[in-house]
Amino acid sequence: MTNVIGPLWLTRRITPMLSEANGFLVNISAVVAEKPLPGMVAYAASKAALTAADQALVRELRRAKITVIDVRPLHTETGLATRPLAGEAPKLPEGLEPEVVVDAVIAAIESGQNEVEASSFA
Repeated sequence: MTNVIGPLWLTRRITPMLSEANGFLVNISAVVAEKPLPGMVAYAASKAALTAADQALVRELRRAKITVIDVRPLHTETGLATRPLAGEAPKLPEGLEPEVVVDAVIAAIESGQNEVEASSFA
């Protein structure tokens, strides 16, 4: 639930500051929000919940002049795939370099996009 509760808790606290600055909020969800994988049920559900929250926040925070961006990258090489917190990590192909995700986030901010779908990374 950290993938949902953490970002929503932070959003609630920074909304006044973001509104004053006509700011933006970027949440990193994941491809599994769109295409869940076996063995990743809880993770996929939490990322799908974050994506749904972001879709609602786009509408909710529009009047406050806050842009909300939901980014759903493909598997990204962070090292977590080889260090599961519990059980065995699913076998994943080589992931994106983090810089690819960073570039997509920057492009979304600059263009005012509200989402970067997983297919954008293919």
